[in-house]
Parts: sequence; C-alpha cells; structure tokens
Amino acid sequence: MTHYIEPGGRFEQSCTAFLATAASILYHDRAGDGEARKKKAASKTKFSCSTCGQNSWAKPDAQLICRNCDEPMEPEQIDQHN
Repeated sequence: MTHYIEPGGRFEQSCTAFLATAASILYHDRAGDGEARKKKAASKTKFSCSTCGQNSWAKPDAQLICRNCDEPMEPEQIDQHN
C-alpha cells in the first residue's frame, strides 16, 4: 500500500463530516450471504499434482494436467456429509 490517510488532513476531515451525517453504511458484505458463498464454493474444486504438489482450481469435472510434471492433477476429496 502506498497511500495513507494523513491525520487531520482533508480526507480525514471530509470523511468524518460525511460519516456524521450518513444514516447507514454504504456497502454490503457478501461474505455473510450463505447461499451465495455455497454456490461459489460448489463451482470450483482444488486440484493437486501428486508428484510436485502444484495446485490449481477449476470446475469439478475439469481434466487438468500438471505442466511441471506432465502428470494428471487429482481433485481434492471433500467430505459431503458436513
């Protein structure tokens, strides 16, 4: 990070004035959306090379080959009971 808020500077003053009048927070954190998170997690799978340990993420039915070893990458096994 190359930018910092200067204490007492223009940004801090403007932000403080704005937040004093703002009725609510202006963003929505999607991390809390359980259904959206489950859908995103189900759309990709971690694949690993058993020879060199290289990892990749792709759709669950992808057929991946490790470019380092020329070996098939295996999907991570997920316990479906949790």
